[in-house]
Amino acid sequence: QDQYNDYKDQLDSLKQQQHNLEEGADDKSSMKKWIKNLEHQRSELLLVVKKQMKLIDILKQQRAHVEAAALLNITERDFMKEVNCG
Repeated sequence: QDQYNDYKDQLDSLKQQQHNLEEGADDKSSMKKWIKNLEHQRSELLLVVKKQMKLIDILKQQRAHVEAAALLNITERDFMKEVNCG
């Protein structure tokens, strides 16, 4: 009877260890999924930042063109005044 109880206790202990190992494997798997998800989000964020930088460059170019057009307009008006007055 004592030997039976010892074996039963050993079996229960082994079952508990197996259960703990399975839970650890599940935790490891979920952690890997979480890390993969974070890496994907990071790559998406980097892509968005690159696109924003391109848009900023385009806006700067457009602003420079608008300023140049405004200066040309002023210069053209001044020229026409000179031509008309002269």
